[in-house]
Amino acid sequence: MIEAQAEKFKRKVMNSDKAMMRYKFSKVHAKWFKEHYQYHLLQDLEKVTCPVLAITGDKDFQADSKKLQRLHHLVKGTLESHVIKDMNHGLKSMKDPCLQLILRKSIKRKPMTHYTQMQYTYYPRGYIHIIRLNDEW
Repeated sequence: MIEAQAEKFKRKVMNSDKAMMRYKFSKVHAKWFKEHYQYHLLQDLEKVTCPVLAITGDKDFQADSKKLQRLHHLVKGTLESHVIKDMNHGLKSMKDPCLQLILRKSIKRKPMTHYTQMQYTYYPRGYIHIIRLNDEW
């Protein structure tokens, strides 16, 4: 279901000729998304020859941690990859399942719900892990 919604959004953005547009009652930066969709990251990753440190959270819906293993086949340099448990894209703690629709609705809700509190709670364990990895590099 989320994939179908994302594809619908992508089609609408790609067919727009405006820099900003409305989608589901929200303003979105159509120009930025269009450029983002037109960029072929995998082609550029194949040109990478330097060492790569790839870090993501297992609750990151923008950078799927399951796809991290693809990098080993793409980059030509050495690759060290890490998935941090219970961390989302914004380096924030998240214990519950990562459902984009629930997160989007919860951010708009007042007073703060369990989901919005998670969205605004930075994850110290994630930071410590990243700092340690950075120091080792």
